[in-house]
Amino acid sequence: MSGQRVERMEHLGIAVRDARSRLAFWADALGLEVEHVERVEGEGVRTWFLPVGESHIELLEPLGDEGPIARALERRGEGIHHVCLRVTDLDATLARLARGGFELAGDVREAARGLRAAFVHPRSTGGVLVELVEDPAGAPAGGGQAPFGPGALVVAYLRDPRERLFGVVRSLDARGLALEGLDLDAWEDWLSQRSRGERGPIAPSLQFFPIGRVEKLLADRDEPGLPSFARRFAERTGSDLRLALGEDGGGDAAD
Repeated sequence: MSGQRVERMEHLGIAVRDARSRLAFWADALGLEVEHVERVEGEGVRTWFLPVGESHIELLEPLGDEGPIARALERRGEGIHHVCLRVTDLDATLARLARGGFELAGDVREAARGLRAAFVHPRSTGGVLVELVEDPAGAPAGGGQAPFGPGALVVAYLRDPRERLFGVVRSLDARGLALEGLDLDAWEDWLSQRSRGERGPIAPSLQFFPIGRVEKLLADRDEPGLPSFARRFAERTGSDLRLALGEDGGGDAAD
């Protein structure tokens, strides 16, 4: 199979009508942390990923009355929607399934978190909708983003109007995101200002964004050739970015 294999269970997809009420169980009662939130406009859904070991619970909340999740909720109500497996070579896996006569449901598409994905129809699997995903960047199977709890450094992509902000999470739940930070366009000027030991005129601020405005959150990750915001800040100023955001923005009031 030329190295083609299933690496692990990627996630269990659960269709929900209202993420706020379901997070009361998965996050508040069980203590799982939200790792990733993303609107997938093409599917008409907002996804909430909560890590469980190397796998995840994915809550699928419809954005409106259209889309596969909205239709699934109309037909069957809330509950398990699909099982997702991560594979090393999606194209080779799909070719092997086609040769075996297994039926796919739709074409290969881009899923949440930038993964390539395809679905196998329940008619071919004994009633289970199976999603197969592959990371085109080749990230390790066990490597995920840091959970987006209080204190996490993130880049937030917002919509209506579109903005990109960088900052530290003060809170994140189904109501929205409280972020202490600044517009990404102001990052270099603020970094230069801090490296000179100045406090102003640019300063982070504490803002709350309803979850409907949050399109995507990305963790601040240190990657080869692309140092994280935290590392760049430490190299230029010799201090901790989280502390600086709180000092300049007065973040204690948000806790």
